[in-house]
Amino acid sequence: MAPSTKKLGLLKKAEATLKTPLSNKNIKEIIETLDIFIAQNPNNIKALILYSHYQLKNSRPDMAGEASSRVITKDPNNIQANSLLLRCYMMIGDNQKAFKSALSLKVNKVNDLETLEAMGDTFVFNEEYLLAKEIFRKLTAMQPSSGKYLTNLGAMLFYCNDVVGANTILKKVCKLNPSEGRAHWLLSQLVTVTTEKNHISFLESRLSNTNNNIHNYIYLNFALAKEKEDIRSFDSAFEHLKSANDAKFRTANYNADNDKELFSLIRSQYKNLDNADLPGYNSHEPIFIVGMPRTGTTLVEQVLGGEENVFLAGELQAFYRAMCEQLGVPGQKLPILDVIKRTGDLNLKELGQSYINLTRPRTGNTLHFVDKMPANFLHLGVIHKSLPNAKFIHLVRDPIDTCLSNFKTLFGAETYPYSYDMEALASYYHQYKDLMAFWNQYFESSILNINYEELVRDPET
Repeated sequence: MAPSTKKLGLLKKAEATLKTPLSNKNIKEIIETLDIFIAQNPNNIKALILYSHYQLKNSRPDMAGEASSRVITKDPNNIQANSLLLRCYMMIGDNQKAFKSALSLKVNKVNDLETLEAMGDTFVFNEEYLLAKEIFRKLTAMQPSSGKYLTNLGAMLFYCNDVVGANTILKKVCKLNPSEGRAHWLLSQLVTVTTEKNHISFLESRLSNTNNNIHNYIYLNFALAKEKEDIRSFDSAFEHLKSANDAKFRTANYNADNDKELFSLIRSQYKNLDNADLPGYNSHEPIFIVGMPRTGTTLVEQVLGGEENVFLAGELQAFYRAMCEQLGVPGQKLPILDVIKRTGDLNLKELGQSYINLTRPRTGNTLHFVDKMPANFLHLGVIHKSLPNAKFIHLVRDPIDTCLSNFKTLFGAETYPYSYDMEALASYYHQYKDLMAFWNQYFESSILNINYEELVRDPET
């Protein structure tokens, strides 16, 4: 039966209020109305898409994703449905499916800012900077005065080794929007400045006009620390570095006691796992590069990438996600302490297979792939048990150099919060070192320990 004029009026009303601020009660009322309409008209694509939109507003990506998937089953190339599905996967933290959805969307056919942003963020997260560059290039064409989009484009050009292009774009941002702290910070990373040619005076003037914007304050102090180190003004550089890190650490949700409990629990849980002698999944594909950040993991990854049969998958979160999925709800990210406490509940063979499946569609065309997530050193025991044929490369660097390099780095995505406080950083480093000694004691033959200083001094060997 064709939907009545009155019912179609309901769809028009739902569409008209889509971008209007609504209360939770109003959102739920619209969802109930759409529920009734879809029950009577299950093939109405417009209704399913509206339903997906409102379920996202209702913080129900599961229901939104189901509706979008129904549309895609009927119309695989439907841009709106694929866009909504991408946002659903991002909301639940299912990075691999989000990546697959982003790839399915053609840049030249997408004109929705929110969808393009989601695609760009997904590609950046997966270190697909060439793809992300095209997204942000289109966004800047659509919004040429947007400091955010221009800064993102400049960052992508930088990551794609186009220093000249990045320099041009970031200077444009700084001129259009002098308060865009991230652009100033990225600009400071492009070249080594000199006493005669630098941005120090300008950065200092911007620092005094941050208007209590904590993010700009952090970016500008990191930029000043870098440029003052370049001109060998080390004391002043460290003052800026300390100010930036203090501010960043205050915004970080970090509890040192939780980490102490975590490291202790990892060891005790692995001893129980080791005694259980359970079978793992038989795959020779993965090569894990682990260690503290800033210890040469990227350098070793690039060396391995020179091999024809090795695919560089970047810093995957797939293994932790596989553990979470087995212990909770698919797509849900559980607190790490909760996951480690339940290590004994894991089916190791299924866990190994789930990890391999989650790395698709990125991996699968080569004999081996490299997972360069440094923090996987926390899970090395479970990885070894679930993927007994996996290879591990552990980068070891001088402790002072490691900690100082961490302290000097502004990490993205709120990662490594301990690195912004010297005491917390030193404590974390000692716990990491003890845990790696523990792993080497239990399965040393599977771990190749590489000294960063020796690697740099004699890379051929």
